[in-house]
Amino acid sequence: MSSGLQASTKIVTIIAIPGLLLISGRPVRGTDLCPNPTTLKSGKSHNVAWSVARQQIAEDRACTQHVVTAPSPGAALAVSWPGGGILETNIAGRFALSFCCAEKVETRRDVLLYGAPPKTQRTTVLTLETERDTEYPDLIEEDAKVYRTALAGELWDGGKYIRLQLELRAAASNPHVKQTVFEFIATDLSSEPLEVDWDVVRGLSAKTKPFYSATPKDQAYRKTTYVFFTDDRPEPTRTVVAVKTSAGKLLGRFAINAFATSNTSRLKPSPK
Repeated sequence: MSSGLQASTKIVTIIAIPGLLLISGRPVRGTDLCPNPTTLKSGKSHNVAWSVARQQIAEDRACTQHVVTAPSPGAALAVSWPGGGILETNIAGRFALSFCCAEKVETRRDVLLYGAPPKTQRTTVLTLETERDTEYPDLIEEDAKVYRTALAGELWDGGKYIRLQLELRAAASNPHVKQTVFEFIATDLSSEPLEVDWDVVRGLSAKTKPFYSATPKDQAYRKTTYVFFTDDRPEPTRTVVAVKTSAGKLLGRFAINAFATSNTSRLKPSPK
């Protein structure tokens, strides 16, 4: 599965599938996904800095942003910040994970691991406060259930730095009994084509064949779409995404908010 992110003007794509109409827009830059957040907490040591920010987009919608920075550009720093969505990666400079949108977020404590051997720093993170929702409108509705996550920064693949700009979009619809649609879109504007292994897509693919579309990998803007039709009701869940180079080198593993059926919401980790 390939991936993607970024565009300053919105371009609408209409995907026609028998019995369904999906409308999706070209994503914005990661900094625009949560454009003017207010920093709630931050901290630093001589080797790493972190911050967590939040912005109220509407009365019932908020975006979040977790940032970790290696103060010495050009020197890769291993980091793991699970509560901030970073399971493992090696960064140079600033790396940001932005999320939109949540009706409710909660603050909790978490630990940032950095360096080799790992050192620890106490942090604060913002997590999605989920409740069992009984309403999942059509995907074309204004109040459709959609989660978007943007990853942006310089990552080390063991031999060179790669500029990651990736947006992951998960959406779910259940307007009628036993009529559920899941849509997963990865949009990639990184410095080179990347492979994205999303565990929830693998889990659903094992049960049912998806509708699939992808742009050619040699284009600057690369987008992959998976659409699944099931009888099971959707529910929000935390998923794992592994980002790799085209040669199979792991760039990082990240925890992403998405949707799944109840029997795919507890999935095995993505392979390294």
